[in-house]
Amino acid sequence: MSAILVEKNRINLSFETQISKKGRPFRLSGISLVTTKPAIYIKGIKAFRHGTIYSFRYLDVDNEFFEFEFDAFDNFVCKV
Repeated sequence: MSAILVEKNRINLSFETQISKKGRPFRLSGISLVTTKPAIYIKGIKAFRHGTIYSFRYLDVDNEFFEFEFDAFDNFVCKV
């Protein structure tokens, strides 16, 4: 997946600098699995999948991050 869709806003999953709707620069910081919920078996790909958390960092302020959680089917769940 090269991008995620969060409430009609497309965010690229690259390390390129992007600009938020409020004009703040940010970039992808990391991707992790949701391990607090069980993995789901998906018959179509014959594999188990976890949800995913995508972490982003604002580049205009030190140590300010935001994260989005997606389910095993790549559907937006919530802002973490």
